[in-house]
Amino acid sequence: MKHVYTPPIPPIEDLVDERLARIVVHPDGWYWVAPDGHQQFGPFESMEVVLADMDIADAGPDTGQTLGETERVMGLADWIDPETGTLAEDTPVRLEDH
Repeated sequence: MKHVYTPPIPPIEDLVDERLARIVVHPDGWYWVAPDGHQQFGPFESMEVVLADMDIADAGPDTGQTLGETERVMGLADWIDPETGTLAEDTPVRLEDH
């Protein structure tokens, strides 16, 4: 029988932070759930790392940073396909004879 690691669950009295209600534990580690409840992010090796990652994600882009700068940091292309409205990364190369 294969042993599955189960991360320890903190005592209930430590769960006073509202963010902790968005943390779930799976056999492969710790995850946090987006505020809308549609995505889980992880796995992480500890609750402290989950909270740190959640803080970074909830902070959003740096103050004073433009949309273009934020997109470059995220690795998104500047070009958007005018026909489909998708980012260049999601678009196959189109070669047209002119």
